[in-house]
Amino acid sequence: MKIAIIYSLPTRRAKETQYLAADEDTKASAIKVFDVLKAKGQSPQLISVSEDSIDSISRLSADCIVNLIEWTGADTPLSLFALELLEKRGIPFTGATATNFAMTTDKVRMKEALDAHNLPTSRWQAFITGN
Repeated sequence: MKIAIIYSLPTRRAKETQYLAADEDTKASAIKVFDVLKAKGQSPQLISVSEDSIDSISRLSADCIVNLIEWTGADTPLSLFALELLEKRGIPFTGATATNFAMTTDKVRMKEALDAHNLPTSRWQAFITGN
């Protein structure tokens, strides 16, 4: 089985913030997954994806993909684009679909969806600033 582990590199924007260490931790996580799969007798590919090489996802060749693309905040559109590319490939991958990931960026929308499907979630309330 050909397994690809893809992970996001810090963006140019992220390199200028206090969140750089968290973004760099993604590579460490990818290496840990790689090491575990190797120890289990697999021969995984470890593939970094930058904001400039995101289109490389369109050319991935694997039986399954471990997705560790973790751009968030202002970089969320990059994650959504990466997930859309993964979905178009038709290769099974770990993690959320683009639709699910987009939902998690809007906490109220996510909680409403959980409630609508009677899925357990902690009580919540939305507050409008200034009122």
